[in-house]
Amino acid sequence: MKYILKNMFLITISAIFITCDKEYVNDKDNFNLLSMEEIQMFGIQHSEALDYMLEGLKLNRASSLESSEQMEMLINQELGVFYEKLFSSSQEILVVNDYSRNEVSKHFNRAKTKNYTQLSDISPIEITIEENDGSLSLEQIRLLRELDLALASNNSNIVETLAKPENIQLKATFLPEIEAQIILIGVEIGISSLSYWNENLGEWEKVLNGSNNSGRVEGWFSASEVVGADVAGAVGGAVAALAINLIPGPGQVAYGAAIIGGAVGASVADAVLQVWNHFF
Repeated sequence: MKYILKNMFLITISAIFITCDKEYVNDKDNFNLLSMEEIQMFGIQHSEALDYMLEGLKLNRASSLESSEQMEMLINQELGVFYEKLFSSSQEILVVNDYSRNEVSKHFNRAKTKNYTQLSDISPIEITIEENDGSLSLEQIRLLRELDLALASNNSNIVETLAKPENIQLKATFLPEIEAQIILIGVEIGISSLSYWNENLGEWEKVLNGSNNSGRVEGWFSASEVVGADVAGAVGGAVAALAINLIPGPGQVAYGAAIIGGAVGASVADAVLQVWNHFF
């Protein structure tokens, strides 16, 4: 039933967004809005990257690593290989690695002053809002903060939890088109991330802890933070790419690379640090 409702929801926002798309492209030059299918693909690629990273952690025996520097190097190494498989052009690979490594570095630097087994005083989404001050509208900020609160609710029912960002996604379609696209990207990544970590967190715990036991993550792991990091990375990548005009036209390859790099780098780093620091 939930899949039927979700498909109906996607059809609704796609119809609204496509209408906005046609009107907007007629009014603006040198900018092509992403379709809902392209935005949804970011969520799929995000999950594929996390699966690839998990296998990389397993094959490289991540639980035996002795320093955060070694872990950071391993993350960048494995994600770099994945990005080369995902993207075809040198420009895409350069952009995705740049944004990904920046997010990984940012999270590991934060870890030096913050205990990742506890929620921070300021969320990843709020940090991104501050970092992009002047590049986000008041309405974009309002919706991002609404999403932040929804993620922080820590509802154990995944269907109810997913319904909250989907509602924010629908609200975003009534924003000006460029602003809507940024929010739609962030929410789609958030929905994908919620589903992924709901299904795979136990496997990450086993690989990073070097144990066959799982199911012990409740109470210390913050799903809202890792999903929020995902959203923040995607939004930060999208905003930064727009600001320096990475969009080359149809397909928007460099734009997509910035979004994927920001989201995946943030998600992997935050999740790894939460799990790894809890046990080590």
